[in-house]
Amino acid sequence: MNNSTSRKIHIDVIKILAILLVIFNHTGEDGFLAYQRQGNLLLQVIQLFFTSFCKIAVPLYFMCSGALLMGKEESIQKLWKKRILKFVIVTIGFTIVYYAFLSIRDHNPMDISWILRTMYSSSNFSFSGSYWFLYSYIAFLVMLPIFRIIAKHMTKEVMAYLLFLHALFGGVLPIFEFYFGLGGLAVSVPFATSYVFFYPLVGYYFEKNEISLWNNKKNLLAVCAMSTLSIASSIIVSLKAFKNENLTENYFALFGGFVVILVYLLIRDICKKVSKRPLLQNIIREISGCTFGIYLLHGFAFIFINDVYVGGRYLDAWVKVPCVFISSLLIVFVLRRIPVINKLL
Repeated sequence: MNNSTSRKIHIDVIKILAILLVIFNHTGEDGFLAYQRQGNLLLQVIQLFFTSFCKIAVPLYFMCSGALLMGKEESIQKLWKKRILKFVIVTIGFTIVYYAFLSIRDHNPMDISWILRTMYSSSNFSFSGSYWFLYSYIAFLVMLPIFRIIAKHMTKEVMAYLLFLHALFGGVLPIFEFYFGLGGLAVSVPFATSYVFFYPLVGYYFEKNEISLWNNKKNLLAVCAMSTLSIASSIIVSLKAFKNENLTENYFALFGGFVVILVYLLIRDICKKVSKRPLLQNIIREISGCTFGIYLLHGFAFIFINDVYVGGRYLDAWVKVPCVFISSLLIVFVLRRIPVINKLL
């Protein structure tokens, strides 16, 4: 989607929003987990609201990927050569660079063979705190030929069923299990909540059918109601878990898919007005084209900014987010002018 005439402006805006939320997700106890340092209930609720909302970041990326890639016709060979190989190279390359950077910075010896073994055996491994996404995205790309077959046969009834399963397994059951002290249900339905399957499929379906919330008040009210339930239940259960000394992120995004859908569709509707402003479009597209590079480099930016600006207050986390975003954006903007690197970023 490099041709400006074929790009969808709402996808670009969503990607920019998503990377900002990703950056906030990595502000730790100063921002993302600040509620754990608070004794004031009102402040905890406010902080958990933003924490819960920020969990839509990665799902938004997968919705965009589904909207752009699910309907494409390409051979498996081309998929591996054009897409999968790139992300494998990026995963290995940037993880090694990040590991080497930290080793040199902290005066620790490097063991490249150890890091390669660890990268292979653990999808959660990440010195940067964010490269786990690359593993999930590679999994999505590997399964893409199969997902495309499923996507092409999606009906309104099947999508409604999938959303029902998402609400059940991604909201109702986790709350039920939490309050009754149960373990996870033995029956597993990962497709109903998986980043890799659920969000790309929903993104493709809503994009293909051009579903608009503004044109259907019933759908708008339903999605808004479920989104409100998502945020409210996530805050309540997370606070309860925290008071029980259970420091977990498992309840930050209960019924989370509905918030993702609401944000995606609202941005798409709003962006229809942007189509009449070419200059604004070009600026948005230029920034959007740098978002993957920002994702890869924002961990480095955080290190330098944290050394200069220690902070420690909740407001400081919000100040650091635009600082990390802008500094990473400027670096990526320059790197994208280098031919070989441009293909990876």
